[in-house]
Amino acid sequence: MTVEQSTKIAPPLPRHSRRTIAIGTFLLLLVATGLITYIAFGYMLTRKPIAALLPLPRISALQQTTPPIYAGVISKLAGPMSIAVSPDGERVYVAESDGERVVKVFNPSGNLLQTLSPPNTSAGQRKPMYIAVDKNGRVFVSDRQRPAVHMYDDKGAWIGVYQPEEAEKDWSPLGLNVQSDGSLIVTNVEGNAHSVLVFARNERLIRRITHPLTGDKLSFPNGAVQDSLGRTYVSDSNNGRLLTFDSTGAVVGQIESTDAKAGLAMPRGVALDDDGRLYVADASSDLVRVFQTGEKLEYLYSFGSTGVDSGQFRFPNGVTVDSKGRIWVADWGNNRVQMWRY
Repeated sequence: MTVEQSTKIAPPLPRHSRRTIAIGTFLLLLVATGLITYIAFGYMLTRKPIAALLPLPRISALQQTTPPIYAGVISKLAGPMSIAVSPDGERVYVAESDGERVVKVFNPSGNLLQTLSPPNTSAGQRKPMYIAVDKNGRVFVSDRQRPAVHMYDDKGAWIGVYQPEEAEKDWSPLGLNVQSDGSLIVTNVEGNAHSVLVFARNERLIRRITHPLTGDKLSFPNGAVQDSLGRTYVSDSNNGRLLTFDSTGAVVGQIESTDAKAGLAMPRGVALDDDGRLYVADASSDLVRVFQTGEKLEYLYSFGSTGVDSGQFRFPNGVTVDSKGRIWVADWGNNRVQMWRY
């Protein structure tokens, strides 16, 4: 006996159901079209690049394994010794040791905004060396000719000379660095006892750093900066080494010229970025060396080479990192300042 299987055919949807589905589909398409139009119209109004609308995540120092790349230049300078940038990143200060011996102020595009110099002085009576800027935009400039540290407000007006008690004795300020707490680090190269001095906001001396070993001295330290752990990194220039001091003044780290991988020839300016990377301008080697700070300095990489082309240096003397992460290098021998970025 054969059993026949019946096939059931679904009845057609009622006319009112088909109408409901069509209306729903139309409404969905209308909403999607409106949303796309709204986004496109907003984009046209703001005219922001895609990178601004969808910012890329910041690469941390632990992730960053490649050096920064060359990104721009301010040229036609006269022996730029050092560089600093205002907190908002819009004013770039360059100390010229030749020519008129002034501090020139540029915007990041390289347009000259103004020049700074102590009042009633000529080029032969001043020689700006290193610059530091505090969080309020106040500018400090060391002057090897006088010697002194001049101060300017955030608009470039001269407001006086930095006058701690030490300025009345052995005082020849060179390297400068302002810390996040407002304290000012000054490398003092007067006489035979070169040192690093740390001053509170009220110009009171709160710390003096010298080499603790008998018979071993600092020789023309050009830069000093302190990290979040209280360690102070000093470029001991004429001794060709980078020293790390802890909060007690003990030497807890040292990188010398004999180091096969990270050896320094003539370290000058130093700077720290927000990720704890330490940048050292190695003047005689025509490059900038980069270290990771922490319990122990770790050499990461260097950037630059000898020459006159873009991305090359001739006696780089100063380095700084601005609030936007841009790295600025005073390329003294090429009479220019270079900007690098990751």
